[in-house]
Amino acid sequence: MATQTKTKKPARRPASKAAAGSRRKRDAETAAGSRRKRDAETAAGSRRKRDAEISAGSRRKRDAEISAGSRRRRDAETAAGSRRKRDPVGMQRKILEAATEEFANHGYGGARVERISRRARTVDRMLYYYFGSKEKLFRTVLEGCYEQLGQAEDQLNLTHTPPVEGMRQLIVFTWNYYYSHPEFIRLLNSENQHRGQHLKKSNRVSQLSFPLLTILRDLLARGAKDGVFRADVDPVQIYITIAALGYFYLSNRYTLSRFLDRDLMLEEQRQAWLEHITDVVLGYVSEKRDREGQA
Repeated sequence: MATQTKTKKPARRPASKAAAGSRRKRDAETAAGSRRKRDAETAAGSRRKRDAEISAGSRRKRDAEISAGSRRRRDAETAAGSRRKRDPVGMQRKILEAATEEFANHGYGGARVERISRRARTVDRMLYYYFGSKEKLFRTVLEGCYEQLGQAEDQLNLTHTPPVEGMRQLIVFTWNYYYSHPEFIRLLNSENQHRGQHLKKSNRVSQLSFPLLTILRDLLARGAKDGVFRADVDPVQIYITIAALGYFYLSNRYTLSRFLDRDLMLEEQRQAWLEHITDVVLGYVSEKRDREGQA
């Protein structure tokens, strides 16, 4: 029988250095990737936690500020309500004073209710409670200004003053009142820009007393009787003349001063203009002018 020869399997050769290096590199990359992923997840978790804390902190801060603001507003309204109950007349006076300044500085269109309430140290709700609306508040301010003018005119007592001297004093009064009440001129400017629509709705203005016209009529009548004034002078025209010459000068003082290169508000300039107004009015109403015109 033939002898069977066993075939020897070839011996397994040890892994090459290159294969071992590849495995190490792959294992290292896998480990590094796992670390990067784990670090990224950790960092992301930290950011989410930090963002959540910041967001929660912001919400708490915002909520606290809103709450504090609500408390301040509530306290202000409560305080304003208490003041209104204690002194409603005083509160209305403060609102009107603040409104007069606001409307004079910014006109009706530019005035803001919140600035008025802040200046009066109250809340907007009080303005609407007492006056109803911004328009009604403006109308009340105008009525108050005309009332103050009438009260000032009431102080003029020229009944026993000679007509010529009385006319001089009346002109001086009108000029000085306009000069010392610039808010009156600015408020009238604003109302004229609105074509007098607020005063048209006022029943109070027509009921106010304006003694100046009555005083003017008396001076002209006595002057005509004494032979120093013309007998055909219209008191309304003289009133408008006096008012216009003073009003125009003061309401346009800034532009006129720039245009004429002269400071019209210097005392000597104002005094010179007052003398000019007086000369114009007395020159027109004088009996001497009437006789010269007939000659």
